[in-house]
Amino acid sequence: MTHCNTPPLVSVIIPAFNRETTILAAVESALAQSYPALEVIVVDDGSTDGTAQRVQERYGDEPRVRCVRQPNGGAGAARNHGMREARGDLLALLDSDDTWTPWKIELQVAILRALPEAGLVWTDMRGVRPDGEVFSESYLRPFFRSYCFWREDQLFDKQYWLSELRPGYNSPVGDVRILTGDLYPAIITGNLVATPTVLMRRKRLRQSGEFDPRLQHGGEDHDFFVRACRAGRVAFCDIATLDYRVGTDDALSNDANMLHLAQAFYKLLSRELREHPDRATLPPEVSRAVHAKAHTWLGRQCLRHGHRAEASRHLAASLRYRWSVWNVLFLLASLTPPIFGRSVYERLRTLRKRDATT
Repeated sequence: MTHCNTPPLVSVIIPAFNRETTILAAVESALAQSYPALEVIVVDDGSTDGTAQRVQERYGDEPRVRCVRQPNGGAGAARNHGMREARGDLLALLDSDDTWTPWKIELQVAILRALPEAGLVWTDMRGVRPDGEVFSESYLRPFFRSYCFWREDQLFDKQYWLSELRPGYNSPVGDVRILTGDLYPAIITGNLVATPTVLMRRKRLRQSGEFDPRLQHGGEDHDFFVRACRAGRVAFCDIATLDYRVGTDDALSNDANMLHLAQAFYKLLSRELREHPDRATLPPEVSRAVHAKAHTWLGRQCLRHGHRAEASRHLAASLRYRWSVWNVLFLLASLTPPIFGRSVYERLRTLRKRDATT
């Protein structure tokens, strides 16, 4: 890809479940790309609304668009299906309620052509409310809180300007900053990569493996990018290429999925530290912080869902890594009779939120 003048084919994978109101905008943002060699694969994940019908009606005669269907299996399984159907050497992942800037793919292809060692490139994103209002022009770092554990020079060991990487390239957005590095082990402390901003080499997918469909209720993106980063270097383009919509009813980060997310994170952290001790090396202060985070998150969610013994175990473990008055109180709540446990938890949660805002 580095030396060939023929543009490599980019396959855009869009998983969709009951997205008849947003799917066309997502597909249009892919078809509107300034990059010419592109195909779009919509994977209807067992929708019960008119998602597939709307795609077929609008794009039935568009050779660049295919719609495939599967029984409902979650976003990870749908992305896997789409990637198996894809013909391109480069894979782009777009969510069915998000949209790209028209130069997103062109810019990322230029970066990957200049950095053959990078298996994937991701970008910043804008935060957008359901009504279309932009509330953040640079939402990646606020969204992924794990960025607070690391300085930029700990995540990336090389920095370029696009004009250095591609002299003479007529960039659609002018000069932009590109950072590269070995993101593993930093990414095991929490996800740092926004899935719908990614452009990935198929070779890196073969090295890392597909999304884990068992993580249907959350955590599959983090797990996938931990494995992708473990396989080699990656690149970050410091510009927003995506309008990321927040506040939808079926977002994986809603309260109903928080226990699954906390469990997935704890298992991932434990697995990486156990199975890859030579690579998963963390500074002592980061190690303490991330262990405290994992036990705190899981302990509080277990308490919220009535798993009192497991909650006690994780909350007590969190205190071994970092002292917290709030975790002492949550630990005591886990030891109260079950009839009071949930109400005590909710009261503590409300007080903690109020304390954090004062």
